[in-house]
Formats: sequence, structure tokens, C-alpha cells
Amino acid sequence: MVESKIEMIQPTRTQSGGTISASEMEDIAVTQIEDVIAMQAGVTLTNGEIHVRGGRSNEMAYTVDGMSVSDPVDGGAALTIDTDAIANMDIMTGGLTAEYGNAQSGMVNIVTKSGSRDYSGKLEVISDHLIETPDNTNT
Repeated sequence: MVESKIEMIQPTRTQSGGTISASEMEDIAVTQIEDVIAMQAGVTLTNGEIHVRGGRSNEMAYTVDGMSVSDPVDGGAALTIDTDAIANMDIMTGGLTAEYGNAQSGMVNIVTKSGSRDYSGKLEVISDHLIETPDNTNT
């Protein structure tokens, strides 16, 4: 008999939050990183500013591939990355360890995709009128 267990509680994990992979981001109908972050529990997006669990928008810390990209003056991310370049994104919304000392409310750690030998691309069209018709109908 083979038994499979899913560990519901991880005793070594102190922070709350989640990880979003590239394939999950492709399925979500958003184009900005801020919108993906705002989908996490405890996170709100108000007037273009991210607030985690009632904290201020400048209390978030951001890293890309382990390097801090937080704006030292007013907080927030000092670098914008297209969602197609992200391999996965860790969003931590509470219980942060001392490793993330500058993050008071939350932490976003972005890992970018690495290159390969194969070329690939993406064509995306966003329009309400894909084909112009004489009567201007959306069909």
C-alpha cells in the first residue's frame, strides 16, 4: 500500500504569503505585477499603492534575483519587470524573519527566467475591435 501525505502545516515556516509561478501568472487576467500582488490575502491596491495588512505603501521591500530594488527615498519598487520575464514570485505578507530587516509590512521576491538555447516569443493583442466591420459590431 502506498500512502501519500501533504504537509498542511510547515513547522519551519514563519512567514505567511504565497508563491506564484509563471504558468499561474499566464492564467491570471492581469498585466501588472502590482495586480498580481494585490490578489494575495491581506494585500490591497489603492490608488496604485500596495498596502499589506493595513501598513503603509512604503513599508514593502522588493528584491529581484536576491538584489534589493526598493526605492530608498519613498519605498516601493524602483524597477519594473514585465510579467513574462518572471519565473516565480514569492509574496510574504507577515511574520518576516530578520533576513528581511527592511521590510516592515511585506516582502516581494521576484525570480526572473533564465535563458535557453531555444527562441520563443509571445504575441498579445488587446482590443475591443479586432476586425473593423462596416457596421462597427463586435463579433
